[in-house]
Amino acid sequence: MSTRGLGGYFSGWWGSMTFTTKFVMGMCICIYVFNLVFGVSFYQYCNIPHQIVATWRQWFRLVTSLFIHAGILHLLFNMMAFYPTGCDIERRVGSLNMAYLILLFGVLGNLFVVAASYIGYHLAIVAPTAMYQCQIGFSGVIFTLITVEAHTNPHVRNMFGLSIPAVIYPWVALIIAQLLMANVSFVGHLGGIIVGYLYIGGALRWLQLSPRIALKIEGSSLFSRILVYNSYIAHPDLGRQTLPVTFDHSQASSSSSSSPGVLGSLKGMLPGGAPAPGTFPGQGRTLGSAPAPAPAPSPPGTPFVPRADQYFPLPTAPPIS
Repeated sequence: MSTRGLGGYFSGWWGSMTFTTKFVMGMCICIYVFNLVFGVSFYQYCNIPHQIVATWRQWFRLVTSLFIHAGILHLLFNMMAFYPTGCDIERRVGSLNMAYLILLFGVLGNLFVVAASYIGYHLAIVAPTAMYQCQIGFSGVIFTLITVEAHTNPHVRNMFGLSIPAVIYPWVALIIAQLLMANVSFVGHLGGIIVGYLYIGGALRWLQLSPRIALKIEGSSLFSRILVYNSYIAHPDLGRQTLPVTFDHSQASSSSSSSPGVLGSLKGMLPGGAPAPGTFPGQGRTLGSAPAPAPAPSPPGTPFVPRADQYFPLPTAPPIS
C-alpha cells in the first residue's frame, strides 16, 4: 500500500470515529507519549488502594489511572478493543452521555478494586501487598462496555474461531485475558463486568446523567463549538424509549449466527441489532447514514433541543487493566 493510500486509509478510519471515542483514544495516546518523552512515573497517578483509603486526599487516582498505560502493547490492545464497542454505544447514547458513562464506569470499577483489596486484606483473603498494588489502564471500562454491548446485541461472538454466546462472552474474555497476558488485573476486569451488569439491571439509574441537564449543556452557547463536529452525536430524542433497529437485515442470515468479538476479529466489529427496551432510551443515528425525517415544528416557546440529524455530516510492572 502506498504512503498516500495508507494515509488516506488512516484518515478515513479516524474520520469515521465518533467524537467521544476519538477524544478518549487521542487523550490516552497523548498521555502515553508525554509520559514516555518526559519520563513521568505512572506511580504518581495509578490506582493504589492504600493511597486512597489511608490519605483520603488522592481520589484523583480513580480517574487518572484510567488513561495511563504501561507500554505500547498495553495501549494498542486497549484502544483496538475500545474503538468498535465505544463507537457503537456512543451512537446509541450520544457523545456527551458517553463521556459521562466512561467516567462513571471507570470510577466505579476502580472503587470496586479498592473495596475488594481493603476487605480482602482485613479478612486475610489476599496478601497485604494487594493494598499497595498499582493498577493502570482503560480495560476495566472496556469490560463494562463489552458487558453492556453483549446485552444489547445478543448475537454469538467469534473468538479464535469458536462461537461464544453473547451472554457469557465477557466472562470468557475475562478468563482468556488472564491466561494470555502477564500481570493483568483480574479484579479490575471483574469489577468492569460487575459494573456492566449493575448498569444493565438499572441499579445505576440514579447516577446517570439527567436528560434535562444533558440537553441544557448541549443547548448552551459554550457547547456550540463542539456540536458543529461531524463526529458528534447529539443527545437522543427523549420521546422514544427504544432505539430503531440499525442492523442490516439483508445480512442477518450470515451474521446472526456469529458476531466477532473483541478478542476475535477486531476489524469491522461494529455490532448492530435492537437493544433491550429501556437500556439505551432515545433515537440514535449511525454516522454516514441517511438523516432521520425532520421533526414536526415545536409549539411556540418550546426550548431548543439539539438532535444528531441537525448537524452536518515500575521497579515491578504494575497490574494492568
